[in-house]
Amino acid sequence: MNTPTFVCIKPIESYLFRMHGEFDVNLKGPYSTASSIELPLPSTIAGILSTINIEDNKVKIEENKEEDVFDQNYTLQGKIWGPIIRKGDKIGVLNGEYTKNGELIITEKEVRRERRVGIGMEADRRVTKEGMIFTTTLVDLNDIGEICYYYEGEIKGERVIKFGGEGRVALLKSSQVELNCVKSKLAYLLSPLLIKSEVNINTGIIEFDNGVSLSVISGRFYSVGLGFNVRTRKRKPIYKALMQDSIVKLNREIGCFESIGEYSQLGYGSLLPVNKVIIKS
Repeated sequence: MNTPTFVCIKPIESYLFRMHGEFDVNLKGPYSTASSIELPLPSTIAGILSTINIEDNKVKIEENKEEDVFDQNYTLQGKIWGPIIRKGDKIGVLNGEYTKNGELIITEKEVRRERRVGIGMEADRRVTKEGMIFTTTLVDLNDIGEICYYYEGEIKGERVIKFGGEGRVALLKSSQVELNCVKSKLAYLLSPLLIKSEVNINTGIIEFDNGVSLSVISGRFYSVGLGFNVRTRKRKPIYKALMQDSIVKLNREIGCFESIGEYSQLGYGSLLPVNKVIIKS
């Protein structure tokens, strides 16, 4: 079996990865705050790869004026799955290692964060705007290694990409990653699972249209938005989501690179099959 090709992102500074409405809408008055999530949402990665495909003339959005030509399923040119973290010869997740026998060893280690305070400025006069004070809490990922995504499309060479907002950058390259997945009904959720169906609160079971169902062993639910469509000037849908780092059990065995739920083509609902999850304090 050929070693699968991934796109890997090497962080080189601190970043702010956004959820929908990252500045707290519940705060009133002159002060606002934003705190980064630990890793970017799949739609962020899909946007980066779509932009590269457009810039490299792999897709031509002017070929068809229909609305769905601007869908990322078209510009992406292949499925995304992930993320996994590669550091040296070790493969895993942000806070754990994936062993060759399918064990995921989780350590309760928090990502380093950096807090910054900012002020609003009048651009023409170079004076502060009255009442415009804000703080951002960034994530510092310099020491984690590389953030890697299995990608069915093709990206050649190494390039600098915009990453994490406000002019920040990272390095992106295509790379082969040795990932030896087991087959199992037990899985670790690598990215938010977007849910259109109802969740049975009593059983914790989620059923999907294709006959697949899963039970939630541990995890949390939240709302995840898909961003803003610049062309139509409309906000994309907001879904109920089972968040990454959740542990689930499916009604069938899965292997490498499988995902489930809405927008799984873009990397949402990526599942890592595991034989056992070990949590070390």
